[in-house]
Amino acid sequence: MDNLRARLTLFAQSALSWGMYLLAFLLPTLFYLRTYDSAMIKITTAQLGALFLVGFWVVKTIEMGRLEWPAPLGKILRPAFLLLVWTLLSYLFSSFKIASMHQFVQGLIFLAAFMLGALEFSSWPSCRRLIDWILASSLVVSLYGLVQWVDISFFPPQPASGIDPFIWRQAFGDRVFSTLGNPDLLACFLVGALPLALAAFMGLRNFRSLRSLLTAALLPLVIFSAIQSYSSKGVPILFTVFIFVGLTWKFCKQKTKALTLAVAILAVAAILSVVLAKPQRWKERVTYDISFLKHTWTGTWNMIKRNPLLGTGPGSFSVVYPEFRKPEIIKLEGRHNTETDHPENELLEVWSELGLIGLVLFVWTFWNVFYAAFIKIKQYGLDHEDNTLWLIALFCSVLGLFLSGLTNALGTRFVAPGFVFWLLAGVLGGVAATSLESNIKFSVYSIPISIGLSRLAYVPIVGVLGYLGCGVFSWFASDLKLNEAIMNSKQKSWEQALSLYNQITPGYPTYLMSQYFQANVYADRAGEEDLERAVEQYLKVKQLAPHYVQVDHRLGNIYAQLNQWDKAIASYLASEKLDPIFKENYQRLVWSYLQKGERVKSQEVYDRFLKFHPNEKGAFEDFIKMSDVSQSKTQK
Repeated sequence: MDNLRARLTLFAQSALSWGMYLLAFLLPTLFYLRTYDSAMIKITTAQLGALFLVGFWVVKTIEMGRLEWPAPLGKILRPAFLLLVWTLLSYLFSSFKIASMHQFVQGLIFLAAFMLGALEFSSWPSCRRLIDWILASSLVVSLYGLVQWVDISFFPPQPASGIDPFIWRQAFGDRVFSTLGNPDLLACFLVGALPLALAAFMGLRNFRSLRSLLTAALLPLVIFSAIQSYSSKGVPILFTVFIFVGLTWKFCKQKTKALTLAVAILAVAAILSVVLAKPQRWKERVTYDISFLKHTWTGTWNMIKRNPLLGTGPGSFSVVYPEFRKPEIIKLEGRHNTETDHPENELLEVWSELGLIGLVLFVWTFWNVFYAAFIKIKQYGLDHEDNTLWLIALFCSVLGLFLSGLTNALGTRFVAPGFVFWLLAGVLGGVAATSLESNIKFSVYSIPISIGLSRLAYVPIVGVLGYLGCGVFSWFASDLKLNEAIMNSKQKSWEQALSLYNQITPGYPTYLMSQYFQANVYADRAGEEDLERAVEQYLKVKQLAPHYVQVDHRLGNIYAQLNQWDKAIASYLASEKLDPIFKENYQRLVWSYLQKGERVKSQEVYDRFLKFHPNEKGAFEDFIKMSDVSQSKTQK
């Protein structure tokens, strides 16, 4: 029996380690272009991987007959565990469970990655192996970025073909986005990869093997891809390079100092040369980002002030925020059906969703990690230079991603590089808390039942994990169906579209979108009883997310077609609060008041319209005529 327990424990440990290595490699590199969201394969892989990892950790714990961790690790795990508990409680009392389910689940995965990273990868051998897998993924990402640059520079644009064989080639013009699917995501990922690549380069002793040659090539490839993303979200790269140089200068030997400084100068020079070569482009990009952040943060702060202590629930920012969005954001983005999924600041997002309690736990978690790491770097010093260099790299990698998250939620909230960020943060905390410690005591909590009885727990555990796994596959299938449903909607194949929309699973990342599009199908088809069905469907969307995109405006259109003018007016007024610059909404609101003979109120609407469109000042009668035309288009 003891032999079986030992073998099962060893197998679970091995499966857990390899599962984490593969996740760290696959999440940045995987993509699949037949789904509605090309990143859905990343989301699915993260969810299945998390179930796999948690499952084998449970097996390991049961077979060992105890739950244990090094006592110094408690200061790293304690705030993260409390943050996990608070997240679960907050979701339990959330008013937007279905709409926020995807982000809630993703938050749990990130916290699981953090804690497993601290528990299972706090030794230098396992830590270094994990870093090797992340460097391998960085190499794949950077090589595909190079392929995209060649395609952009030397081949014609779409619809012609080029060296990039995938349908998304040149999707962002001349900006490289690689396997991350977005230039900003690519820049964020490379912020975390650069310090690790720099440490790997510094550790080279010769260039005789293929591995050493690939390691040497990785650093310039990472820098090149970051530059060609043309993303201001990569600015933290400069900060991480400066911090890396500062720490190595303080705690490493003279030879390492000189080499680090030389490489850093070349890296910074390469980045700055590209910025200076196209200063106007970077100026426009930075100006846009600053304006977007200013107005988004202002709206988020107004949202926080409504419920500062408890927040609105994990994953609910995108549901609640439209009520507080500033009109300037709509002007910046140039469209009225805009969505803002994140406030582009991790601290503001945590505060808005989990309240001040969640923010304190979040800051406590990362303060402990960074403080422990800095103290350990000082302890390592010159006597353990190799480990000192890697600890500095790990510290700069996590810090760079953390800083990136202060101006761009993609770095910490999206599944890649978010998973890598949380995983490396846990590993950094684990290494910092336990390495160089002698006579480490363990916190041990024995399972107070026999191994035979404890193994009976495998039955419900397998059942729960299997059920959740089926749910993950259901979400992935839903993304495929949504892609097909949208295609059928565009082709006016209404029945096929409705059938597919009805098969989409609640909680799926774009479930709200599918329900909204289903209502649009009823509205566009406009057959017998379709308008009433559209009203029911739009109201269902409002129950899930009261301010989703343009649901109020479209609901007002349906009420107007049904000659229910009071309801139409109420819907248009609700739409005006969310988007006070939408011209068509004003036109239809004016028309609705006129149908009730309330010309004074229609004049008041026109006056409000002029506040946001002063250059369109003209005769009120002309505006009425435009409103008449707008309404006629709806009724057709």
